[in-house]
Amino acid sequence: MGHPTVDEVVKGYIKLRDSKNKMKKDQAEDLKPISEKMTLLENWLLRDLQTRKVESQKTAEGTAFISTMAAATVKDRDAFFAFVKENEMWDLLENRVSKTVVRDYLEDTGEVIPGVNYQETVVVRIRR
Repeated sequence: MGHPTVDEVVKGYIKLRDSKNKMKKDQAEDLKPISEKMTLLENWLLRDLQTRKVESQKTAEGTAFISTMAAATVKDRDAFFAFVKENEMWDLLENRVSKTVVRDYLEDTGEVIPGVNYQETVVVRIRR
């Protein structure tokens, strides 16, 4: 038995990827009714706790408690950055750099921006 050809390996990879994606889709569909029922139970518990004006309820089966989740996204980049600059509220910004801008700067100047690590990893991607 000889070595596989690139064509055979790519074909095999795509077949496996398609199978994996189908399994994910099927699993998501299988989980949907369970997730919907869990959401109904969560909503019932939340209303019950709020009605009784308690933050938590310990039971023999477990503890239900109220938790607040927060999310913040930028809807107007220019307005946001103007506010940050005007009020010098730099702590509103996360500690992350744009790899695209760092790469472009490196290509233009031959140097990495001070204080930034930049690394490229060569990987194989397969598309149809």
